[in-house]
Amino acid sequence: MHWHRLSDTLAADMLALCLGSLASLWLLRSGRVKQYAGGGEFRGRRIYVIVAAILASIGLIAGLVFGILAIAFGLQSSTGQFHAYASAQMLAATGSVFAALGFWATWRGLEVPDAVKPA
Repeated sequence: MHWHRLSDTLAADMLALCLGSLASLWLLRSGRVKQYAGGGEFRGRRIYVIVAAILASIGLIAGLVFGILAIAFGLQSSTGQFHAYASAQMLAATGSVFAALGFWATWRGLEVPDAVKPA
């Protein structure tokens, strides 16, 4: 009908998480990643994660509201179809942001050793 289905995007998120996890496992086992030994975390990262999580939460709520509106208007009407499409798009984008934040969270406290960093 329009672009990708919600299931297409969520399946792509899962595939990206699986491949990212395999790459992370390879990096860890090959010694290219180690525990972070420095001081406190960079504050900007924490702010970025909080803002992204808030925006994704707003997207989740908007997607649910659009879904409820689609049901209320009926999926046979053009208005209901628009709301169903908007709901799927919002939920797909929200799923992608949460998948990226979830993967990023698994890297907390890790760093690339200086010997491996490019010159």
